[in-house]
Amino acid sequence: MRYWVVLVLILVWPVTLVAQSDFQNDVPKQFGAALDKIALPNYDGELYSLEDYQENKLTVFIFLGHECPICQKYGHKLRTLHKEFQEQNIQLYGIVPLRDVDLNTIEGYASLYNFEFPVLHDKQRILTDLFQATVTPHVFVVDSEGKQIYEGMIDNWFYALGKYRKVITQHYLDDAIAAYLDNKPVAVQKTDPIGCFINMTTYEMEE
Repeated sequence: MRYWVVLVLILVWPVTLVAQSDFQNDVPKQFGAALDKIALPNYDGELYSLEDYQENKLTVFIFLGHECPICQKYGHKLRTLHKEFQEQNIQLYGIVPLRDVDLNTIEGYASLYNFEFPVLHDKQRILTDLFQATVTPHVFVVDSEGKQIYEGMIDNWFYALGKYRKVITQHYLDDAIAAYLDNKPVAVQKTDPIGCFINMTTYEMEE
């Protein structure tokens, strides 16, 4: 399990952080302690407090980009996951970490792929830096105590940039969730995601 220390949290809009005077100086905390301080705007302008992870069995964060070809190909999969997750008290959040897009662009992306889950804008990249997300898509799963149980790929559909299998043979995200819900060890807790670099103003494909 990964634990995190947050050294600096910046108060900006549309990202909302609730400051605590002793937060920076405390002993190392779970990742969830930082999530408690963060709220991000959905594409419809509604502000979502990420502390709601405590009310869910699991919370799944998927970093997405509207222009990333791999994210586009996962549109159907994400819709399917959301429907499955709802039945299991699992919350799915899409996270858009791009600075040069606005909420209207994100709304258009969510509408195009019929996403019914929140797609939040992390314009200041506070959540992105906290997770250390590097590409899109990049998945992180957190339990109700703020512990990370899985990070990486959704599955092994893509095995290189622009190259994908006709048949998916490894369902990393599904398997991690199933194991956790069955009170079994998560066999694969981390995979290396394949996708589009987050730290570019305009998307570039990872080499």
